[in-house]
Amino acid sequence: MKSKVKKFCIIDDDDIQVFITQKMLEASGASTKDSILVYNDGKEAFDDLKSRFEENRELPDVILLDVNMPVWNGWSFLDEFNKICQSKPIDIFMVSSSISYKEILKSKTYSNVFGFFPKPLNINIIKTQIIHL
Repeated sequence: MKSKVKKFCIIDDDDIQVFITQKMLEASGASTKDSILVYNDGKEAFDDLKSRFEENRELPDVILLDVNMPVWNGWSFLDEFNKICQSKPIDIFMVSSSISYKEILKSKTYSNVFGFFPKPLNINIIKTQIIHL
């Protein structure tokens, strides 16, 4: 049985990683290009997602959040995003090109962060860890 297509949000300042992630999501059957929101930094993502919540517009099912970005990094985004009273649960997965044990431990302090993965994501991780196809 195949899962329904989910709405994903990619928050990452690296255009190549965004492209790879989009292709992996599409190839896995998890999402389509039209159901993927992309933001280049945490502040931009927060502002749009907050307005989507306030205006009762569609929110993503899953956020793939880069740790290191300009303006707001992944941690700044999480701290502010978790202050919003959300109408639906959104699963968040941290992604980083530099995995450190300290960052993995920090991610576990957030109740809505369900994993921490190295970049680039691959189809196996998407299917088994993120969407459970």
